Amino acid sequence: MDVAKEKIQRVVESLPDDATLKDIQYRIYVRQAIAAGLRDVQEGRVVSQEDVERRMARWTETREQSRSTKTRRYENSSFESTVSSTSWRRSALRY
Repeated sequence: MDVAKEKIQRVVESLPDDATLKDIQYRIYVRQAIAAGLRDVQEGRVVSQEDVERRMARWTETREQSRSTKTRRYENSSFESTVSSTSWRRSALRY
C-alpha cells in the first residue's frame, strides 16, 4: 500500500467512531503542519527567541504609535462630524 494511504488510514483508525469528515481533515492538516515545521527546523529555517522578541517589540511599538495617531485624528474629527451630521438632520427635519 502507498505510504500516504497508510498514514491516512492510521489517522482515521486513531479517531473515534463518531468522527466527522471535518475531524479527519483537521487531523490531517495538523499532521502536515507539524511535518512542515519539522522540515523547516531541519533545514535551518528558524528564528531565535531574541529575534522574535525584537520583532514583536518593534511591531507592538509601531502598532501603538499607529493606534494613538488614529485616535487623535478621530478625537479631532469626531466632534466636527457629529455636529455637522446633527445639524444636517435638524435641517432635514424642518422641511
